[in-house]
Amino acid sequence: MYKWLFFAVFSLVFAGIFAFLAAMTRTPAVKLLPRADYFQVSIVAHVIFSLVVWFLGFMGALWCYSAIKRKSNWSQWNTGFWLAVVGMSLLAVSSLIGLGQPTLIDYVPLLDHPVYFAGLFFMSLGITATIAAYAAPIIKGEERELDIPSYGMLVAGAIIIVAFLSVFFSAVSNGYSNYRILFWGPGHIIQFANTVAMVVVWFILLDASLGSRVNKDLVKKLLLVFLFVALALPLIFFLPTPQQTRLFTLGMGYGIGIPSFFLGIIVAYGIWQGIEKNGLRGLPWKSPPFASLVLSIALLGVGGAIGVPGLESNLRVPAHYHGALGAVTMSFMGMTYLILQKLRIKVFSEKVARIQPYLYGLGLLVIIIGLFWAGSYGAPRKAFGYEDPLTALAMNIMGLGAVIAVLGGAAFVANTMLSLLKNRN
Repeated sequence: MYKWLFFAVFSLVFAGIFAFLAAMTRTPAVKLLPRADYFQVSIVAHVIFSLVVWFLGFMGALWCYSAIKRKSNWSQWNTGFWLAVVGMSLLAVSSLIGLGQPTLIDYVPLLDHPVYFAGLFFMSLGITATIAAYAAPIIKGEERELDIPSYGMLVAGAIIIVAFLSVFFSAVSNGYSNYRILFWGPGHIIQFANTVAMVVVWFILLDASLGSRVNKDLVKKLLLVFLFVALALPLIFFLPTPQQTRLFTLGMGYGIGIPSFFLGIIVAYGIWQGIEKNGLRGLPWKSPPFASLVLSIALLGVGGAIGVPGLESNLRVPAHYHGALGAVTMSFMGMTYLILQKLRIKVFSEKVARIQPYLYGLGLLVIIIGLFWAGSYGAPRKAFGYEDPLTALAMNIMGLGAVIAVLGGAAFVANTMLSLLKNRN
């Protein structure tokens, strides 16, 4: 669990560096990088480390957290971990040097170079081995009843395997050479696993912060909805390519949005029980896990609300997914503090830990406001510059939010890494 947490948080170092470069280049008052190709490499690297390596790496820690009480083949866990380390290293080298032509694909952007593709391969291989190590005792029937975290992470693992396998379905349907189509569908499927992992963390944080009781059977049934939809999505690859885009978008919108809404209601009701018992001021607002829980739900709500009316190809799209995916990161940040407690590791600075969730969460909300405002004027995605004065003002607001969010992210990474390094044993 220590190694996977270190791996995941260390990946955010790369994500943060490239996020700052990309955001400051988009900010008209700064425009940090001089050329569009540098900007595009920064976008690719930021997304791959913040949405793929960080998410999958933290799920490694969550699988360990859920499996710690049961007998496991820990040598297989180690194999999966070191394969993932090789994958992340290759991705880092190719991104820092800027190997290959950048291809900006939602969720799984690429650098068209063998080193980068080898990184993706070893990363997926390591995660697959880890899922196998986690699932084996459960499949053998060594546990009769699973709690919500164990059940949810089993569902997340199954969805990730579906996403990996769907690359082959996509290749058969659309060919290997068109990277945009090849990875676009599988990238959408893996978001189901990210959402399930976030929801699992919500219930862990809710229990740790308030001890609220929830209907476990109902939660498990709603988690299964994610899996059933994810299992059905690869069938879309057997349809003509133009229909695939529309159906994947619909499947993701309804397949993630509807169960997430009801699960969010269940968590919100648990928080309401805490308010009834302790009053609003009596809630543990200074607790990083609880603050992260509330901000994660808020970010998902904002991101989801932006996506409900439908999205055109402008900056409202990144406004939407900065809310939806920022919610996942926010929940994982809160969970990190509980994992440190589980490992009996004292947080390096408790004061920083109390402030950090608010910096990151509120910074993301400002980013969303700036992107949404610019998108309302039709500002295009992934553009290198903006000439319209109102769009430029909106993007400067986005830049301010990016500075705040980067400060929050840097505080989290520094505080967590110092905590882990100080307690290596």
